[in-house]
Order: sequence, then structure tokens, then C-alpha cells
Amino acid sequence: LAGVPVVLVDPCSTSRECPQCGHIAKENRKTRDWFRCQACEYAAPADNVAALNIRSRALVSVPNVGVAI
Repeated sequence: LAGVPVVLVDPCSTSRECPQCGHIAKENRKTRDWFRCQACEYAAPADNVAALNIRSRALVSVPNVGVAI
């Protein structure tokens, strides 16, 4: 309603996928609040990791459409 674009993305495994190397594993989330990649050792708060993955999926699925003026 406010003119903000909304992009739907599949949220599956966004909190288990490493935003650095793409490794997906349940073991990456040993606790509710913390993420640590078993493949590359990247570590960050789990909510931040999920947000990064959702953003990257949204950027991939946004069509590049020009607006005629």
C-alpha cells in the first residue's frame, strides 16, 4: 500500500544455509540463536543469517524491468 515492492521467496532452510559458502545442514544451527557453518566456519546470529539468505533470494528473483517516462 505504501509503494514498497514485495518479493515472495521460499523460506526453506534460510536459517540453516551459510550465506558465505551455501552449505546447508541442520548442524549449522546447534542453538536457537546462533549459526556456525560446519563447512567454512562462518558464524553469526541466526536471525541475521536468515535475513541475509532471504535478501539474496529476493535479489535473484527480482525482474529487471525498465520504466518508461
